[in-house]
Amino acid sequence: MSIYNPDDASALSTRGSLILPHIYERRAMLDSPRWALTRRKLARGASAINRAELRQLGTGADLDPKAFTKQMRSLGVKLNAKELGMLFCAFDNDGDGTVAAREFAAHLADVKGKEKVQRQKHAKEDNSYFLERKQQRELQVRAKHERLSHVHVAETWSDEERDRGLRKLETAAGAWSPPPKGPSLDSFADGGPLTPSQFWQQLRFVFNVHLDSAELAAVMAFFANEEGLVDGCEFASRFFRLSAELRSARFDEERRSREQRQRRRKDVEDQIHERFFAKDEDTYVPEEYTEADEASALGKLAKIARGALSGAAAPDLAPFKGGASMDATALKHYLRVCLRITLVPAELAALMGVLDQSGTGLVDASEFLNCFHKVVRIETRRRREEEGAALQRKEDKEARLIRRLRDKADKVGAVSVSWPSIEEVEEYATRSAMCTVSSDVGAFLDELDEEWPAETAKRKRKTVRRKRRTRGAIREERSTQS
Repeated sequence: MSIYNPDDASALSTRGSLILPHIYERRAMLDSPRWALTRRKLARGASAINRAELRQLGTGADLDPKAFTKQMRSLGVKLNAKELGMLFCAFDNDGDGTVAAREFAAHLADVKGKEKVQRQKHAKEDNSYFLERKQQRELQVRAKHERLSHVHVAETWSDEERDRGLRKLETAAGAWSPPPKGPSLDSFADGGPLTPSQFWQQLRFVFNVHLDSAELAAVMAFFANEEGLVDGCEFASRFFRLSAELRSARFDEERRSREQRQRRRKDVEDQIHERFFAKDEDTYVPEEYTEADEASALGKLAKIARGALSGAAAPDLAPFKGGASMDATALKHYLRVCLRITLVPAELAALMGVLDQSGTGLVDASEFLNCFHKVVRIETRRRREEEGAALQRKEDKEARLIRRLRDKADKVGAVSVSWPSIEEVEEYATRSAMCTVSSDVGAFLDELDEEWPAETAKRKRKTVRRKRRTRGAIREERSTQS
């Protein structure tokens, strides 16, 4: 750290973290525009310190440059070397190189008070600005209500405009419900006589009914008295009665519509019963049947079980899951409707004989589901076996095809050796001996003959002559036999 030297006031000390300015500029530093930003930083730091810290700072020891720099950092004031030197010289009144802690704390308290007053002043200015904005908005709202309160009423209107205005009121009355579901009519009942503007506003606020000038004039002529005012109690009473009549008419219409839907549904059920069940009521079920009939009925059931049991094309088993008992007629109907199975009387009797174990003439739905799922398992196992056999046949066929292709490839790639006859060899040797070669090739062949051992060449020639004689004898013997 650099120490302030009052004897050398004209020089700038650049040692440490302080740059001390000229000593004669010290008095006007805190008021100079040049150091306005520095003063603002100090004021911001002073506003953050509390009274306890100020009291502790005032009762402490005097601050040397190092302690002064540390104190500035503890206040959160970020200053460069020149600014730190300026503040240190400004607070060093006696020029001994230290800052009196009591005077520095008093200055910080003074700055803190001025900053608080300035902040309150700005807050008042901000509050006055927002208060002025609020007053302006209130004036705008008041002007809007005053503008809406003066509604223009037309002097003449047509029958169409009158009917349109009354139709709007009728629609509002039909949609209105007594409290707490709907809005209250107290504003009409307690308001007394209503002017055209008040009547228009009440219709708009309570029922959300918007009337133009001509429609308002027509409605006022319909409800107003001799003085041109609308009695709120009378209007609320008439509106309530109209709403009750409309609600009653709506309820009657809904009741008639509900009864009509019930009659239509009953007609459809009767048509379905006549189309499907009426014919089944006279279904003839023979007492005897053959094994072919039983096999045919189970085959039809197995055909359905073999198909898809999920998705859009799956059979509907919901009627069978209720657990009720079914006679032959009901069983035939559900088989045709749910499983799309049509059975002749003999097949139906055979299926009843299979499913009716107790002999009561009734089939339990759970027994039918058990039988159906058993058939499904059998058909599933059979289908898997068939798919496995088909896959095995396909693999065997592919293996045979691969073997044939390999055999054909072996035959095509096989090397056939045909040994020539003695005459062909001698003729080839004669042609080879008669051929002419160059001098270089002849020299090369002579060198090979010299390198070949004489005994080996002699033995080789004997072997060749013996093989020639043997082959010639065999060929003469074959020609003699032929």
